[in-house]
Amino acid sequence: MGAAVAALAASGCKEQGPVELIDDGLSGTIEIVSPPPTPMPGMELGDEDSAGIVPLPPEKISGHILVAGARYDGPLFSADANVSRAIFLDRSSPVHLSMNRITYHTIDVGSVDLNGTPLLEVDKRVRFMSIDTLLGPQYVLYNRWPDGFRYAGGELYRWTGTGNEAVSPFTADIVAPPAIVVQNLTPSTAIPLDEGLRIRWTGGGATVQLVISQAGDLRVDARPILHLRLGPNRGGIVIPPRILALLPHDRNRFIFTFFSGAAKIARIDGYPDDVLVQALTSHSVAVQVSR
Repeated sequence: MGAAVAALAASGCKEQGPVELIDDGLSGTIEIVSPPPTPMPGMELGDEDSAGIVPLPPEKISGHILVAGARYDGPLFSADANVSRAIFLDRSSPVHLSMNRITYHTIDVGSVDLNGTPLLEVDKRVRFMSIDTLLGPQYVLYNRWPDGFRYAGGELYRWTGTGNEAVSPFTADIVAPPAIVVQNLTPSTAIPLDEGLRIRWTGGGATVQLVISQAGDLRVDARPILHLRLGPNRGGIVIPPRILALLPHDRNRFIFTFFSGAAKIARIDGYPDDVLVQALTSHSVAVQVSR
């Protein structure tokens, strides 16, 4: 991996390059990168992920087809989110928001189903600076209960769209990686920041990433602080103290989100932009730290 810079706005720190690790079979490379950019306004899942635990693509993505399984373990509650969403932004129809932010109206692509189960067509709205704006339709399937739609690792997910007006009928598919489950981090365990943090997990795809966010209300306060690429998936890693020292010193609780997935780019006749097709699994744990 090449050199990278962590632009840590919250702590004012910068750390250069990857960090090589060799420890009890967990050898690998941690690459520190800039915190993930926020998604384009309107790309948020909203009520389909009210806890905000499903990572989303950066602003350059305008067409997105997603299946995701996300788990959150916190001090007060635990939650699972299982969601599929298809959204197609129309870059020829911009929507200007305040503070020079911009998004786009969405395109109606007829009806969409996932493995034969219809996604619900609902209005997509964006709320920015207390102003509610209607963008158009999006397509969602969501479940947080034991029954109904569930993310399943190893399954082939196939979306079928009927098309509408300029957009042709389409299919898109992807194989989902096994659900990632962190084994040894819990909300009740305090982790020392002056020691190497050994973390193990099961599942995930070829690579795993970690985003560390400030803790609080997930919908409001979970601002990314540090983004780490953990390299090839070996089922675990040891994060050295020099990386943990980059976390803000005025906080004692953070959210560690481990995520992994499969992704590819698809083209749909009549839709002018690339479409990101994505299967994503993530596990977020609120952890206490001690210094």
